[in-house]
Formats: sequence, structure tokens, C-alpha cells
Amino acid sequence: MVVIGVIVSGVLASRALSRTAAAAQHLYHENLLSEKALAELQRVSVQVRVDLANLLISRTAADDAEHQKAVEDNLTAFDEELATYRAAGPAAEQSVIPGLEDNWRAYAGIVRDSQIPNGLRKTDGPCAGRGDVARTITGVAEAARSTSEGVVRAQRTTTDLSRMSSDLTALVSSFRY
Repeated sequence: MVVIGVIVSGVLASRALSRTAAAAQHLYHENLLSEKALAELQRVSVQVRVDLANLLISRTAADDAEHQKAVEDNLTAFDEELATYRAAGPAAEQSVIPGLEDNWRAYAGIVRDSQIPNGLRKTDGPCAGRGDVARTITGVAEAARSTSEGVVRAQRTTTDLSRMSSDLTALVSSFRY
């Protein structure tokens, strides 16, 4: 009877460990998707700033049009990547995501309502629009900083969860079944 109990316990333990390993692997996979989406969010947010800077210093109407399109495309791409991040099962605390989204909306609003028009106005004459650019640059910088901080916080959370998942996988794999 004791032998049967030991065998049953062994089988049940093996099955539990197998399910735990599968769950750890699933968590690890989800974290990778989430981490990839966060990296893309960061890349797109940096690219918006680069494209905007190029718009603000460009010298021709053709360059203005090219850089304006790049800024608009990347503003849209950020929204799409944020949706991808949400769909990937975000590793960050749920309270971080709305703050990130709000900061991004504020930044995108400043870019669309002030910076793009200022960048386009500069070609109307020497130094045209530079005063407006100087007045709004602080707001853009603050919104960009806040957005970057939100992405970094979400990345830290994802990294922590990924490490815990790896530790759990290593622990589970140390058992023999």
C-alpha cells in the first residue's frame, strides 16, 4: 500500500512540475513579447524626436514635407505599438500604462499643435517662428521625458518578471520527474 502511495505521489508531483514548467515557459514567452513591444515603443518615441528636430532645422519646403510626414507616421506608429504592447499582456503594472498613454497624448498634442506648425513657419522668412519654437520647447522636453520615464518603468517591470520566470524555469528544471 505504501508503495502505491509513493508511486501516486510521484506521478502527481511530476504532473504538477510539468504544469509549472509549462506555465513558466508561457510567462517567459509573454514577457519576451512584452519586452519587444516596449523596445519598439522606445524606438518610435526617439524617432519622433529625431524627425521633429530634422523638421525644425530643415531648410527647404520639400524637406519640411518629408520630415512632417515622418513625424506624423511615427506618432501613429507609437499608438499602434502601444496597442501591440497591451495585446502582448503587459508585464508592467496596469497603473503605469494609462500614465504613459496620457504623457504620450500630451507630447503628441504639443508636437501637432505647436512644433509642426512652428517648423513649417520657419521657412516664411529668416528666423520666422523661432520665438514660438523657443516658448514651446520646454513643454515638449517635459512631455518627452515623462513618456520615456513611463517606458523605462514598464521595461524594468518586464525585466524583473522575465528574471523571475527564468529563475522559476531553472528551479523547475532542477527537479527530476
